Amino acid sequence: MKQQQLVVALAAFLLASTAALVLSTPITLRSLRKLSRPIYSNCYGSNYDGVGVNEKHPTWGMTSEPLVRVSKAAYLDGVKEPPRLATSARVISNAFNKQGQCDESNDHDLSAMFYAFGQFVDHDISFEGTGLKFTETLNIEVPPGDVWTTPLPFTRAVFASNKPTFTNEPVGPVNFVTGYMDCSQVYGSDLQRARELREFNGGLLRHQLAHGQEFLPKTRVDPTTGLFYLGAGNNTVIAGDTRATEALPISIMQTLWLREHNRVARLVAQRFGVAHSEELLAQSEVDEWIFQTARSIVCAEIQHITYHEYLPRLLGSQSPNPCEMDYDEDVRVTANVEFSTAAYRFGHSMVGCSIHKFTANGTEVPQLPFDLAFNAYPLLMAGPEEYDMFLRGIIKHHSFNLDEKVVDGLRQVIRGRLDLPARNMQRGRDLGLPDYNTIRKAVGLQPQNATQITDNEELQNKLIQFFGPNLVNLEPWLGILIEKKTNGGDSLLGELGTLLIKDQFAKYVKADKCFYSHNPQRWARAELKWDIERVTLADIIAENTGIPKSDKAMGTSPWTAKYGPLV
Repeated sequence: MKQQQLVVALAAFLLASTAALVLSTPITLRSLRKLSRPIYSNCYGSNYDGVGVNEKHPTWGMTSEPLVRVSKAAYLDGVKEPPRLATSARVISNAFNKQGQCDESNDHDLSAMFYAFGQFVDHDISFEGTGLKFTETLNIEVPPGDVWTTPLPFTRAVFASNKPTFTNEPVGPVNFVTGYMDCSQVYGSDLQRARELREFNGGLLRHQLAHGQEFLPKTRVDPTTGLFYLGAGNNTVIAGDTRATEALPISIMQTLWLREHNRVARLVAQRFGVAHSEELLAQSEVDEWIFQTARSIVCAEIQHITYHEYLPRLLGSQSPNPCEMDYDEDVRVTANVEFSTAAYRFGHSMVGCSIHKFTANGTEVPQLPFDLAFNAYPLLMAGPEEYDMFLRGIIKHHSFNLDEKVVDGLRQVIRGRLDLPARNMQRGRDLGLPDYNTIRKAVGLQPQNATQITDNEELQNKLIQFFGPNLVNLEPWLGILIEKKTNGGDSLLGELGTLLIKDQFAKYVKADKCFYSHNPQRWARAELKWDIERVTLADIIAENTGIPKSDKAMGTSPWTAKYGPLV
């Protein structure tokens, strides 16, 4: 009897110390409760809206918080009326942003993955959305002889309504997602969307299967109203961010990280001994524990890849190192308008003319013009190899130069009447951005004239023609693309763009107590053994697609373009 008691006691000790859980429901739930709260409970909370992440300033970074400013707003009335600039944004776009021929050469080796991942990160941190009712317009005038004969439609952003009109203070545009880098593009920025994305079984995200592969889930109908959840339409797919299907590269990224969450959730269930019990996986407490554990791991992976693979390729030696920064509750995480509306829209200039596709043996199949890649998610599901072929295309094929040029696939989109450069500049006017040099002075930089901002004589002459030698009223988005690169090209951007992006991404670390680098041991416990510091984007791709690290398209890195055939 004593020997049996000793065996039972030893078994209980091993269960508690290593989390090798048996499938007995009471023991498993007790063990999960014991483990989850201090170790694996998701720091970002279960309401998904960012409220309370900063306990001292609980509304900082919350969904629908107004963006802040680093420079004085340039509204005519000081509150909301945009400046009446003489030159239409479409005229400026025609003069400065026309790509011309699709020149396949570039000054760097970055693949199209660079701009795809950058857009994926952008959809986590900022979204100056437009209203659905009683909206104001600021349509873009078109010049005589343009391909369009009537103004391009433009709806003004939604502004915060919590300022009394008599204060004469400039309104702030609403950020429709949380201000934290909390992976809201995967999990949502409000509880309703977050719940609609979940399977509520085994910690999984909802998904649809095609050819044995997981893809973003379809919208569902609310049986009580007969309407689609979240205001979505029929036969559409949803993700944490409403822009998940606006173009194929971002759709590829959203699908990749959906798969990564579900892969991690299944591994968590296996490592804690509950994977083979459907009864346990369906229990709400077990499902919640697995889901939040997987969510915290996936978010840490995205943060790590952003700061150790993506930003160093963008900013060079100016890239912020999260391991050198501590949490500071008095640093405000909220993005500024200058960052979100001007500096971090550089990626539009790097988009190529086409979306490329490659088979597993390296054969290139017909390309898809970029203007046909909008809202084209079904193409990823059209066949068993389609997703991998599109992904190989953005891994193998290079992005375009980071300059002021933008391809016609984004600038002359007949379907939808879209000129993205013109929209970027019009959005700056809508949100009260001052001119390029005013922002430079606001952040401590010296103003530039036409001969200082660029060495290109053709550009200098054009700048003088439109903005004068001292660059009066130069659009900040355009100026950031034109300005000379810093440190001899160490950063892909010039002084102002580098500074705005570097400072904002430093805030995402300093202002976030949940950022993975503040508690790196959290996932390394013996029960889980998840080494965040060793995860790379190549790992994520290899684990969730048919593209192993040895694939010829992968080369040395998914960030580096491979020229010529895959041989």
